[in-house]
Amino acid sequence: MDNGRMFKIIAVSYLNTKPLVYGLERGMLPSGYELSFKIPSECAQAIADGTGHIGLIPSLEYQRIPHLTVLPDLGIAAQGAVRTVLLVSEVPISSLQSILLDYSSRTSNALIQILLAGKYKRFPTFQVGNPGYEAEIRGRQGGLIIGDRAFLYRQQFPYVYDLALEWQEWTGLPFVFAFWAVRPGCLREDSARAFYRSLDAGLGHIPEIAREWAQLYGGQQSVYESYLTSAILYRLGSKEYEGLQRFFTLAWEQKLIPELRELKTGF
Repeated sequence: MDNGRMFKIIAVSYLNTKPLVYGLERGMLPSGYELSFKIPSECAQAIADGTGHIGLIPSLEYQRIPHLTVLPDLGIAAQGAVRTVLLVSEVPISSLQSILLDYSSRTSNALIQILLAGKYKRFPTFQVGNPGYEAEIRGRQGGLIIGDRAFLYRQQFPYVYDLALEWQEWTGLPFVFAFWAVRPGCLREDSARAFYRSLDAGLGHIPEIAREWAQLYGGQQSVYESYLTSAILYRLGSKEYEGLQRFFTLAWEQKLIPELRELKTGF
């Protein structure tokens, strides 16, 4: 590891990431590291092309980017409804002919394809939407909406399917959406501890995080606080990793990833 080099940490500026980066944004960032934010797909691309060194990447990107190591026991997961990864439509799944996918995360796009084929035995056409694609969700065309936009759009459609809940009902397992991934030689063990301290600090300030989010973006603090404490799991255990492996295997079986890599965790 080059001690004179500045390493770039890339995170995602969603509400559900705030507990993970709370401390990093408030003085816990290790010396020699800088923090910036991108949408999930851009975060993954930065790690893939080497312009970023540590990234909070969507889980499936691990299978597309070689030589990564995952920080153990940290991530974003859900056991049941996650509230912010939704298929919305004007008609039920059985009537959908096409689905617009979200441009910001290939992991959620893969999940919906796996669920439609595996759980529902439905094979609509899929197309990645452009920014503003929500206006095209009508008739027999549904849409996948992820992130904070989902708080708004879930109120606008008669049919709303929470993909984490759909996954849990089908497999009995949690779903892991994202985790910290590290390029080779970019993180020492003493620096890795900052990521765990950062989450500890964030979990101790959930009301503050929810209040600030409501002030910035509108909505109710109580809704955001409930979301962060009830919908999201930040500490990953054996069940979460079992769910992650199931997802990887199904993605490989459906040819959504080119190969199936074993998950490597550590510092």
